Amino acid sequence: MNLGSKLKTCLPEDEASRPQVKRNSDQAARLTWIAIPLFSAVLLIPCFWQSRIQSADLGSHIYNAWLAAQIHSGALPGLWISPRSNNILFDVLLEWLFVRVGPDWAQRIAVSACVLTFGWGALQFIFRVAGRNWWFAAPCVAMLAYGYIFRIGFFNFYLSMGLCLWFLAIIWERPWKFKLWAAPLLMIAWVAHPFPVIWTVGIAAFVTFTKFRSERGRVFFWTIGFFLIIFLRYIVTHRYRYEWSLQQAFFVTGATQLSMFTRADAFPLAGLLFVWLRQLWRLITRRGMREVVFSLPFQLWSLNAAAVFLIPNQLMFPQFGRQFGYITTRLSLEAALLICALLAAVHLTNADKTILVVTAALFFGISYHSELQLNHLENSMDLDIQSLPAMQRVIAQGPAQSLRW
Repeated sequence: MNLGSKLKTCLPEDEASRPQVKRNSDQAARLTWIAIPLFSAVLLIPCFWQSRIQSADLGSHIYNAWLAAQIHSGALPGLWISPRSNNILFDVLLEWLFVRVGPDWAQRIAVSACVLTFGWGALQFIFRVAGRNWWFAAPCVAMLAYGYIFRIGFFNFYLSMGLCLWFLAIIWERPWKFKLWAAPLLMIAWVAHPFPVIWTVGIAAFVTFTKFRSERGRVFFWTIGFFLIIFLRYIVTHRYRYEWSLQQAFFVTGATQLSMFTRADAFPLAGLLFVWLRQLWRLITRRGMREVVFSLPFQLWSLNAAAVFLIPNQLMFPQFGRQFGYITTRLSLEAALLICALLAAVHLTNADKTILVVTAALFFGISYHSELQLNHLENSMDLDIQSLPAMQRVIAQGPAQSLRW
């Protein structure tokens, strides 16, 4: 036996294993630093793969940015910008970029910033709750990042959601000082959109109240949460005009975020649900039904699912000229993120890795094809408009593209 072997056998077990632990830690750190730019680059591809970003409300955002720039330059006398405290952060960013890099790059840069904020916020939240599980989290987050909320163009909500996920990742089961340090993120998120901030405060409150509680105490607060949601439904349905449907039950998992353009969307949606169900089965098999049901991620998802089903999808507040809509769709994105945080605790089998990667590839392939069709339609409309005399009024009506809620 050589001297090195003798020294190794004389060391305590923890000291002997310390070099191996350090090597594993260094290897994990290197892989993480490779994964960060790689995931970011892949996540941004759909922002640049077409001549235009196809997102329904993005056109109105860029028009508002142009209009605001014109008003600030004095080119439109008699018009002014009414001050607001929320639902404006994306528009402010877009206007700032518009006057510096033009409309096309302003959209691409602003949308890319939102995608990275949301994508990395979602990943950090999932990793913080369930531990690092790149094979599960990365494809799921990538698809959700370009799901219905992105395609409908709710970028203030989208940006606010990303900032709120960063907040939750920072404060998750940590002391109060972390909540204080992260509080500015919620203030910035409020400027983008208040809805995710209210959701985040509810999540943080539930986590705080149930921390260090016995199982009975957690069940008590869980029950209180359900009663509060039922009470909220009673208030809004008795005070305001609303729209509610039994179909909202289909949105409780959040997988419907993948349903956007065509019937072909059913294939990636089915693939995602299949993997999620297998993950849930493995989680229950390993930990037992009782432990899963009483786990914090499951309780949070169940409360979110109750809100998806019970809260009306459309509400008409008398102080606003338009209804506040797509509530179910917004909550379904949050439900999907909570399900990912629950299921990421179990590592995927090789078969499920393949299914999930193929599902993501199919989802983005369908998205690319649908965007290509819309861009061809817009190109054709541009050519038709160029042939018309100046100052003509034009009304365009294209074929229906399904953007279902």
